[in-house]
Formats: sequence, structure tokens, C-alpha cells
Amino acid sequence: MDILYSIASYLVEPYTLLLLFLWWAVLWMVWRSEPIRGKGLVFTAVLLLTIASMPVSGLLVSWPLESRYPYQTTRPEGGEVIVVLGGGVRLLDPNRQKVFPAEDTAERCLHAAELYAAGPACPVLTAGGKVTPVEEKGPPLAQAMADFLRLLGVREQDILLEEYSTNTYENAVFAVAIMRQRGWQRAILVTDALHMERARRTFEHQGIEVLPSPCRPTTETFEWSWEYLAPSVGGLVMLKQAAHEWIGLLWYKLNGRI
Repeated sequence: MDILYSIASYLVEPYTLLLLFLWWAVLWMVWRSEPIRGKGLVFTAVLLLTIASMPVSGLLVSWPLESRYPYQTTRPEGGEVIVVLGGGVRLLDPNRQKVFPAEDTAERCLHAAELYAAGPACPVLTAGGKVTPVEEKGPPLAQAMADFLRLLGVREQDILLEEYSTNTYENAVFAVAIMRQRGWQRAILVTDALHMERARRTFEHQGIEVLPSPCRPTTETFEWSWEYLAPSVGGLVMLKQAAHEWIGLLWYKLNGRI
């Protein structure tokens, strides 16, 4: 009964209904006896959209990046600082004065706090500024991350902030500058497993040793279900995120950032 309920719920989702309508329209057009110009192209476009919407497509594109960095709960040995990269942020009031880490940032902070508690006291460097400095009135992301880390048990005196970066490259440049001021050469890097390859190579390009400690794995926690073959908005998002990393790697390589 649970499977039937899941299937029924899936079939009435707006995206599913729209995709089914698209397929009905395409098949009606393709199988009409009258010649219709471009019907093969339309059929191919809808087919590609359907395949791209399957979560399994996003998993297959993500796997080559994530598989290099298995999830671990122990703190890598030799790290002098835990560097946790910011992701998204949530606004908690219309005046943009109260912010909170979004899901990806919160999970990165949680993983960093677990690493912090797994051994002797260690500095934690939060990296993240304002993506649109002119428009954002609230605090930088690094400050919101620091506030959350304190709630998770990280001592205030062990938290450092990098408040100016707006992308992975700036994360590396500004965070490494802070590390060099303190004579640190080895960083435990915390970010999503999918993002780790680009982040690691960007930090290493700045001349420091990186000890990867990924979080938020998707392919490593994969357990087969029919839902991975069911086209959905979530499937498109997974593919978009994976494609973003592959394109980011290429762009950073072409621009000499990795």
C-alpha cells in the first residue's frame, strides 16, 4: 500500500502531470498520418528532458566526482585548521538582519563541528561573504556559520571568519591568506562531496596541503528504488548541480585557478 500511495502521489505532482501532457501531445503529433515538420526534433527534446529529469542521471554524472572522496567521521590527522566553506543562506526577516545557514551550509557546519569534537581543540575557519554585497543588508555568511557553530559546541575563541568571498576561488584566496598569517600549511577542508574536487584543487593551487573531509554525499548513500527512474524536478536539480561542478572545473582550469 505504501508503494501504491507513493506512485499515486507522484502521478499528481505538477511536474509529472506536465511531462505526461507533453508526452501525450508529442505522441499524438508523431503518430498522425499527416507530415508535421520538426516532429522528430520535438520528440527528441521531450525524451532528453525525461532522461535528464531521472534522479539516476544526476547520480551517474555525480559519481565520478564524489567517489574520489568517501565520507568519514574521523578527523584527518595533521590538520592545523578546519576550513568549512559556505553554501546557501536563509533570510529570517524582511529587513535581512537575521540570517541562518541554508540546508547545505548547515550540514557542512554540522560536519565541521563533529570533526572539531573528535579530537583536541582546533581552529575552525568559516568562509563566505555576501554574494551581492550592495543588496544584502544582513551579516555575511561566515558570521551566520560562526553563530551556528557556537550552538553546536564550537568555542568562540576557536572560530575565525573569512567574510569577503563570493565563490570557491575567493574562498581559497582569502582563507589561505588568513592561514598564512598564522603560519598554517595544512587545512582540513569541509564541503559537499560533489564540490570537493573543485574546492580541493583550488585550495591546493594556492600552495597549501588539503586534507579533504566531505559531507552531504549522494552517490555513496544510494539505495535502489523505483523513484530513481521517475522523472522529477528533484532529478533535474541533481543533474544541474553535477553539471555545475563539471563546468566549474573546466572554467577554473581554463582560467588558471586549479
